[in-house]
Amino acid sequence: MRARANPMEGPSVRGPDNPATLVAQQARRALASTTEVFALGVLLTCYLLIYWFGDGFLEAEMNVIGPFALMTILMYSAYAMFKKSRILIWTPLFWFRLAAGVYFGFGALVPYVVNESTLAQIFNLYFFDARVNFKVNVIFCLGVFVILFLSSRFFSVFGKKKLDSFDLAKERETLFNLAVAFLCAGAVVRYGFVVPYGLGFSKFVLPGSVATLGRVFYVGIFLMIVYGLRYNRQALYLSIGLVLFEILISIATFSKGELLLVMVFAFIGFIYDGAGKAKLLAGVACILVAYSTFQPLVGYGRQQVARQQVYAPVSVSDRLKIVEKYIEGEYDVLQNEAQGGLSRLSYTNIATFVVNRYDFGFPGDTLDNAIYIFIPRLLWPGKPIMTSAGVELNYLVFGSETSSLGVTQIAEAYWNYGWFGVVLISALLGLIYSLFSLFSLRVMAQRDWLMLPVVFLGVVVGFRVDGTLTADVLGACWIAICLGLAIYGGRQIYKSQFAARMRARRAPARRGPVRREPARMPRP
Repeated sequence: MRARANPMEGPSVRGPDNPATLVAQQARRALASTTEVFALGVLLTCYLLIYWFGDGFLEAEMNVIGPFALMTILMYSAYAMFKKSRILIWTPLFWFRLAAGVYFGFGALVPYVVNESTLAQIFNLYFFDARVNFKVNVIFCLGVFVILFLSSRFFSVFGKKKLDSFDLAKERETLFNLAVAFLCAGAVVRYGFVVPYGLGFSKFVLPGSVATLGRVFYVGIFLMIVYGLRYNRQALYLSIGLVLFEILISIATFSKGELLLVMVFAFIGFIYDGAGKAKLLAGVACILVAYSTFQPLVGYGRQQVARQQVYAPVSVSDRLKIVEKYIEGEYDVLQNEAQGGLSRLSYTNIATFVVNRYDFGFPGDTLDNAIYIFIPRLLWPGKPIMTSAGVELNYLVFGSETSSLGVTQIAEAYWNYGWFGVVLISALLGLIYSLFSLFSLRVMAQRDWLMLPVVFLGVVVGFRVDGTLTADVLGACWIAICLGLAIYGGRQIYKSQFAARMRARRAPARRGPVRREPARMPRP
């Protein structure tokens, strides 16, 4: 009789030659590579020499050569990581490389490749010249170098522990059980609290922990896609339907972050068991095209919602009408001619804004509320809103609080503490990415699917380089620690109770005292 899969059970069978240990060691060696760090070091040295000697011609040339070189190094490194071990796609360090290559590499090149309308749109936020643009590129390169240098040294020392193996005989049923469990639990939180809040139907402040727990729904989608590709096509079709529905919800709520998350996790599900170069490039291209196309709609939709909700809450049908007007082209002609998707991949304008504010004697204070992330909003209803930094920055630039601006965590570090802050915060990010990546490697090598929601948070932390340090890194890490401890504690309790029940079944039945009759004497 086949043993029933128990999703609460962790992996077992420890040994140096089991598949989990071999896979994790191969991935660790990829993260400890020094070739990428050496290339980044050469690029940073060129940046610093030109910055110190102050050659205007070389600065202008380096504003094109430097970001292209940075993008090439990071993208090639990410591709090499994926080819060496596919479980590396679950590490924050993999997604950091992709995101940094897009924002700090390609995004820095956007002002030099777009049309005049798009360039005017970029300068409309904040005008910058070649000198301050070069300084921002130096800051970005320095931050990336510190992060990846520290992570390389980290994995050259840590991550050599032997791991437990996994049980393939139970994986099919475990995948399905946990996929259903995560979908149900995530749907309750997401459609009960997160989506109504995003649609403007709830007036209370949504705690960040609740929004994070709602994203467990995406973990369920990933597991169902993997299950469907391996065992059941109907489950795959269901997963595709859920992805399409989530894309519609993201459009209705004008949430580019949620759109990116559901597309990324669906993409990971399709390539988890292997993918060729063409499939990988096609998937990345689809995500980038969809995200860049959705960016202008988000800005337009949020503006329209802010105008209409002054009089009454904006219903779902009204939001769909806004989308329809956007598609029909009923918006500013300049906006229509501008390549809005490309302009929003560039953070050079807003980064130069905060860099100049610090240089002019107006440092930021966005990290002052970081200590409050450890206090649940349930215990302190008046707790400062951790995501308010983007809204406050939008007010500084445009005088409006109807939207939020991201500045990237490395530029935010300079805004708060200058060059020292770039090195300090980048070192902190490198340590966080490394610890999270080490945990993710162990979980995915052992196929400990129950811990997947914690790994999911690490992926989000990795590619949100355009977010804020307090909300998108420190807050997410604190939630991940609490969630991981809760899952671990719940599993230990379940295993102890399960073991007790098994011992009770195997124990022989207890009998009462045996009555012995006195022996009868034989008759003479």
